[in-house]
Amino acid sequence: MVNSRLSHCFLTALTVEDRRAEAGDQGFDLRSPVAPPLRVYLLGRFEVWRHGEPVPVSAWRRPKVAALFKWLCLQDGRRVCRDEALEALWGDLPWERAGRNLAMTLSTLRRALGAPAAACLRSDAETLQLAVGDVVWMDAAVFEQHVFAAARHRRAGEGEGTAHHCRAALALYQGELLSGEPLAEWVRPERQRLAELRLRALVTLAEHVLALGDPLEAEALTRQALQQDPCEESAARARMEALVRQGKRTEALRCFEQFRRDLRRELNAEPEAETLTLSHRLRLGSRE
Repeated sequence: MVNSRLSHCFLTALTVEDRRAEAGDQGFDLRSPVAPPLRVYLLGRFEVWRHGEPVPVSAWRRPKVAALFKWLCLQDGRRVCRDEALEALWGDLPWERAGRNLAMTLSTLRRALGAPAAACLRSDAETLQLAVGDVVWMDAAVFEQHVFAAARHRRAGEGEGTAHHCRAALALYQGELLSGEPLAEWVRPERQRLAELRLRALVTLAEHVLALGDPLEAEALTRQALQQDPCEESAARARMEALVRQGKRTEALRCFEQFRRDLRRELNAEPEAETLTLSHRLRLGSRE
């Protein structure tokens, strides 16, 4: 079921974070008051700010320069083989010509970034790396770290911390990854992964505020979640509960019926037992 898939996504986020911690990669310090020289916005739109000023589109010179920077931003700070960049961005060209294009593009990219950010762009004969550290801030990476932090707090049963980091993550998510641009193959999996993390944050926060007695906010959050994925079962259940607590029992039943239709149409599946039990209680008029 979709609910299980998203729970796995949240657990996977924790696993990734644990691996980074073991490797000594602490990512961005969410508490640091220091503003990095370079700020990169990838969620909803592509913008780069250098020392508080936007980098003009003309600085990139050619679309491939910006594309290479975006591709490097999505590599999570790891050192990657040059061949990966060649395949992703110049896969339709002969290898020697692609290599020359990469070399020229790297040179232009360094000029566009300027000091000290250009120093984070490291390359040798075999590899490339955008080493972010304290110099580059990226909304997508910070969004992900807030999701990691929310998962940690949730696992520890700390509701206030869970809610804080979910809200911080959702505030950063201004739209799908690079949403206003042509969908390159190398963007697609990362866009989907971040969207699923956003969905998990919406549902987690909805369940938290519902437990605190705020069905209005829970309803708004679950509405967003179901707009993103009509088959997200935990969102449908939380929405039904939120509607019932507002006295909207008929609307809650309509929500269930719509969810069941969507589930059958999209996944050829039936609701989980917990969801069926909730719908049965609603039909009986019970508020247990």
